[in-house]
Amino acid sequence: MEDIVDPNVLSWYRQFVHEKAESDDHTRANFLNRISDVDVDNFSIEFGNIIPEIYINFLKSAGSGRIRQDIHGNTNELYDNYFMNTSEIAEIIKRSSPQWEIYPDFIASDEIPFFFVDENSVLVFKKGKGSKVYYPHLEDVYAENLGEFLKKLMDNINFYSEL
Repeated sequence: MEDIVDPNVLSWYRQFVHEKAESDDHTRANFLNRISDVDVDNFSIEFGNIIPEIYINFLKSAGSGRIRQDIHGNTNELYDNYFMNTSEIAEIIKRSSPQWEIYPDFIASDEIPFFFVDENSVLVFKKGKGSKVYYPHLEDVYAENLGEFLKKLMDNINFYSEL
């Protein structure tokens, strides 16, 4: 599959974008904040261009944050369903996040976390494998690329837990 995001899918996510100054009152099921070019540049200076470009573009266009309700109104209160920003990704890669204390093999060295499932679980990209979506330490593919992942999540908020 081609590594793109369907414009209609992206539009659906973009409706949940809020300005950084707007406080997250935690009452909305879906809440996203765009990241800036400065955030991307700071990450790239420290780690290089290891995040797939399609995810960087998603963060700039729609943003990081939570998606707990799909297009059909189904909700997921069991999982965080949180798209990570570059600072949060950096914290995990540098092993300075609390997850490393609980789970010493949180992710492998060739994995880039991007989506919090819950407190001690993420979905990842693997270096050199584009934007295929994996669970850490496994070769099972949850989606062939980020565009497919976004569409699946939009259509069924629980899709990854049903695999």
